Amino acid sequence: MVKNNIKKIIQERKISELELSEAIFVSYQSVNRWCNNKYQPNMDYAFSICEYLKVPIQEMFVYKKAE
Repeated sequence: MVKNNIKKIIQERKISELELSEAIFVSYQSVNRWCNNKYQPNMDYAFSICEYLKVPIQEMFVYKKAE
């Protein structure tokens, strides 16, 4: 199972979900779902998020083995 740290990182950087959504050209709702780990962004958006936030993809996304 893949989890992300989007919410944590944008909070640390004082960036809103709306600001991130506008920066990578997706809806606010999509970013909100990603921040709450309801869904994960596709690879294109994952790389766009990491590029915008200047975070390595390994720091943004974490694989946790299902129990």
